[in-house]
Amino acid sequence: MSKSRRAVTSHEFPNARALSSPHFFFFDPRAGHFLRGRLLGAAASGNSFDMKPNTCATPRCSFVGPAIAVLLLSGCQESTGTAPANEPRETRPGGDVAVAPVDLPGRDASEPAAPTLLGTSAGPLALAVDDAFVYWTDASGYVFRALKSGGDEVALTPGVGAPGVAIAIDSARVFWAAPQAEKIAEVAKHGGDTTIVASHVKPKDLASDGASLFFPEPFRLMKVPADGGAASMVMGCATQPMVVDAGNVYLPLITGTTLRRVRKEGWSAVELAAFDAKIVSLAQYGGMMFVATADGAVYRVPAGAAGSDAPVKISDGQHVGRIAVDGSGIYATTKGGDVDGQVLRIPFDGGEPTVLAANRHAPGPIALDAEWIYWIDGGHDEIVWHDYEVPTVEPTGSLMQGAVLRIRKR
Repeated sequence: MSKSRRAVTSHEFPNARALSSPHFFFFDPRAGHFLRGRLLGAAASGNSFDMKPNTCATPRCSFVGPAIAVLLLSGCQESTGTAPANEPRETRPGGDVAVAPVDLPGRDASEPAAPTLLGTSAGPLALAVDDAFVYWTDASGYVFRALKSGGDEVALTPGVGAPGVAIAIDSARVFWAAPQAEKIAEVAKHGGDTTIVASHVKPKDLASDGASLFFPEPFRLMKVPADGGAASMVMGCATQPMVVDAGNVYLPLITGTTLRRVRKEGWSAVELAAFDAKIVSLAQYGGMMFVATADGAVYRVPAGAAGSDAPVKISDGQHVGRIAVDGSGIYATTKGGDVDGQVLRIPFDGGEPTVLAANRHAPGPIALDAEWIYWIDGGHDEIVWHDYEVPTVEPTGSLMQGAVLRIRKR
């Protein structure tokens, strides 16, 4: 499919402010002073904008009438179909980028067990890691990258003028979901042009299997080729969060309390388990699905279950918000008050959790590698999920900046 290319100007985003140099400045409340970061891609060529999050002043942003909800729910379909064709893939110029290959330093056993600040931005929202870098989106619309070992924080792209509420990566690209702009976009991991993968979509989450991008919209699960094309419906009655493996997508029914396994090609779905509260986070490891619910509990249920296995409660009363799992345990962020969130490791057998980091400001998305835990401290913006509308990003708390941090597993 051919790509149509056009320049993005400040006329498209009246709230945008052009930056006059290939750097950005931000206040780090933990360091107590201003820091400078280097911009890549569009910023380096003078096409960078300081975006303000889109807002919605209409009542439908927070309310959908019962009659409309009933009508939409009655139309949930368990079959595949093709959505209206997207516009041609749209590329936003990013300028020349030159990033030298980076070798990660070896493990330093003497490093103290304390969080390391990897980057800050205006309300970081979604997080992903690969072998060398951590990537995140923020409330201003930017997509950032920093070394996992710390340093070299750069803005890959100023985005599409709306917050990125979810992020996914493959071997070469970073994808993000901007539902307020009704777009899914991509940028190369080294920076460059921003390309619109899908338009007229309302993604609430995002996952990549290398060939396709999967995303729940209000009331349905969709997919689109990662290289662009028409979006198609996989299954109706779906919502976030979501996990994708080789053959299936795991996500809740629209009610949010029933976990379902859906074949990637559509048509087939199995209800795995029902929970007392809404599902807020999912992870998969060792043939098991791990589920965090809005009442703070963590469960496990076999990923291949046929609906007859009751979920096993692993942990309760920890106010768990997000989870990530590997062979060493279940890692979770918890949201307490303004500054008493924690990062925990929860044993598979449900034993006493280990506190790895305390006194955090509303910690959220979390990711793992073989040695480290990465997470977002909330800053002044957070995603607010709506049952029947696209998510919005709203101010919360008092910090000027959010942070991306890491701590060693122990």
